[in-house]
Parts: sequence; structure tokens; C-alpha cells
Amino acid sequence: VAIACMENSIEQVLPSDITLYFENKLLDSLFNAGVIVTSLPYSKKDIASYNEAGMLDFYFENEPDFIITLYFLYEKSKRYDEYKRKNVLPCKSIYCKIFKNGKEQPLYKDEVLLDEAEGVGIYQKVDFCLSKFKEKILEKIRGNL
Repeated sequence: VAIACMENSIEQVLPSDITLYFENKLLDSLFNAGVIVTSLPYSKKDIASYNEAGMLDFYFENEPDFIITLYFLYEKSKRYDEYKRKNVLPCKSIYCKIFKNGKEQPLYKDEVLLDEAEGVGIYQKVDFCLSKFKEKILEKIRGNL
């Protein structure tokens, strides 16, 4: 499985803390579930480009069985987060799509609005989102081998 993380065009050059946090937690949880997983370089795209992107938009030497595309929609300015006790760039939504090799239509597609997610502070909300996506991701991967 390959994971591709994308963010909206924010001023930061490097990926946001939340993108890195989410990706690392997802990589760890999939690996612990017995999935061989890798990540692709980050990219900055608008939401329309993400919505149009499919598996054929990525190039591999050895194509993975599945690709998970994640899109992080951020606000433009940082806010103080009680959980981390520092200013972070607030993530408004996280989008997820799973593609099987050779298929252009996603096996799974979802979005979580973090303001509506359970938890106190952005990281607890991201953890809630991760638990929701992880369950569906594993279900779709195992059901489509």
C-alpha cells in the first residue's frame, strides 16, 4: 500500500505538523495490522485537483496493490492548540480515497470535518478521524485482495 498526502496551497513549504502526525500514525497502524506500506512525497494541490486525481496520476517503479490518497484542507493562519500547547495550522477537513491497482474509481471515499469530530484539541480530533479511516481502509484492503 502506498500513501500519498496532499495539502491545500498554504504558505508553509514543509508539510504541516498535522499532516505528518496523521501520516505517521496511519503508517504505524497499517504496518502493525500486517500491511506492507510506503509513503509518497507530499504535494500541494487545490481540492479540485485532488477530487480529479486517480491511481493513474501517480507513477511507480513497482505499482502497489493499493494507493491511499489523503487531502488536508488547512486554514490560512495558525491557532493556539490546548493539547500541544503551541500554535498550529488548523486543519478544517481530511479527505481519504483508496484505489486498487488498475482501477480508476475509488474503493472508498470519505471526508471528516474536524470541527464536528469528537475530542478536545486538534490532535484528539485527528485521532478520531484516523480511527474512522483506519477501520474502513483495512476493511477495503482485506476485502479486495
